[in-house]
Amino acid sequence: MSYSARHPLSVGQEALWFTHRLAPTRVADNIAVAVRIREAVDVPALDRAISEVVRRHDVLGSRYETDLYTTSRVGCPDLPTVETHEAHGADEAASRQLTQDLVNLPFRLDRSPPLRVSLVRTAPDRAILLVVIHHIAADLPSLIVTLTEILRFYGMFTGRHTFDPPAAESFDSHVAGERAFLRSPARIEAERHWREVCAGARELPLPGAGTASTQPFRPAADHVDFTVAPTLAGGLEAWCRQNSSTMFNVLASAFAQVVAERFDQYGYLLCYPATLRRGVRQRRAVGNYVNLLPLRVLPRPAPFGEAVAWTADQVAAGRRHASYPFAMMPCALGPPPPDGRPGVQVIFNMLYAYPASALHDSLLTGAPVEVAGIPVSGLFLPQQLGQNALVMDAWHAPNVMRGQLKYQVGACDRATADELVVRYLDLLSSLTEARSVA
Repeated sequence: MSYSARHPLSVGQEALWFTHRLAPTRVADNIAVAVRIREAVDVPALDRAISEVVRRHDVLGSRYETDLYTTSRVGCPDLPTVETHEAHGADEAASRQLTQDLVNLPFRLDRSPPLRVSLVRTAPDRAILLVVIHHIAADLPSLIVTLTEILRFYGMFTGRHTFDPPAAESFDSHVAGERAFLRSPARIEAERHWREVCAGARELPLPGAGTASTQPFRPAADHVDFTVAPTLAGGLEAWCRQNSSTMFNVLASAFAQVVAERFDQYGYLLCYPATLRRGVRQRRAVGNYVNLLPLRVLPRPAPFGEAVAWTADQVAAGRRHASYPFAMMPCALGPPPPDGRPGVQVIFNMLYAYPASALHDSLLTGAPVEVAGIPVSGLFLPQQLGQNALVMDAWHAPNVMRGQLKYQVGACDRATADELVVRYLDLLSSLTEARSVA
C-alpha cells in the first residue's frame, strides 16, 4: 500500500470517524476474537503471519486523516506486530480479565492502524491469541477472516502446511460501488422505502438511556450471557423448516416481542446489521461491509407466527434497499417532528461466519480444534458494550446457539436484563418441546 495514496471512506466509515474524533477513548467500536493456543508460540513466525495478512488487506494497515473537509484512509508506516504479555501462573479469571482489558484499549486512528494483535502467555506451552480491530475497518466476518489467515500463515511459516490464499476484493471496490449507488435513481426509491418504515415509529420508555456516564459516548454498560441447550437449538431449526422461516426471523421476532411486552410498547424500531458482501471475493475480504437497517415492530400484540411473518416481509423489503447507508437515514427522513423522532434504541444482531467452519464453532463452544495444524480453542469475549440501549447478539451454528444481551445501565438494570433473557428463552422454548438452559 502506497503511503501517499488517499483512499476514500464509505459513509459508514465517515460516521465512525466522526464518532472517534468526538470521543477518541470510546471502545464500544472495538470488535475482537480470541483463541487459546495449546503449544509454545513462535513469535517471529507470528509477526510474519500478521505482516502477510496486512499486506493482503491494506485496510488493516491504514490510518485516517482529514484534509480540509475530506477524510481519507492512508498507509501507515508503523504496521502492526504482535504485542506479548506475560501472565505465567495466572488463573482462568485473571487471564480472561487481562484479555478483556486488552480488548478495551482505545485506538488512535489518526496515528496507528486499526488492528491490534496480542499474545497473552499463561504458560510456556499455553497462550491466548487476541485479535482486536476497530469497527471502521472490519465487521464480524472480517474478524474471522483475519484470525483464520493469521493462523494459516503461521502454520505455513512454522512448516505445518502450505497456504496459497485465494484472491480477496479490495475494500475500495465496495466504496466505489456505494458511491455509484448514491448517484443512481435507486437512491430515491430507497429513501422513499425507509421513510415509510420509520413513519409513525414509537419510542420505547427506557429511563435515561445513555446518561449513566460522565464520559461522552462511553455510557456505563453491562451484559448477560446465556447458552441454549442443543435440544432447543435443534428444535428451533426444525420449527424453521416446518414453517418455511429462517432462524434470523424467528430469533429477531422473539426478541422484539419480549421487549415490547416488557416495556408495554409496540411499533418501535428494531435495527439489525445487514451484510453488503456480494460474491465469494467479498466474503474473503476485510472491511466494514455492514449496514444497519431499521425494522418496525408490529404495532399491536399478535400471535407469534404473525409476528414472524411481519418480520420476514420487512426483512425481504429491506434487503432490496439495503445499500442505502444508515448514517444517511436522517437525511432521508427530513426534519424531525416537533415532538422529536425515536433514535436507535434496540438492536438485534445475528452473528455468522463466512463460511461456517470448525473454528467458528469453537469460538461458540470453546471446543478444541486444529487450524493449519495448530491446536486452538475459542475464547468467548464480551465486547462493544454501550453501543446502544439494548443489543441482543445471537451466535448460531448447527445445533449450537448462545447469546449475549448488552445494555446501557441507565436504560436497564440487571434485574430487568435477566428478566428479558428468561422471557426470551421461555418464548423460544414454547415453540418446541425442548428446554432452555440459561
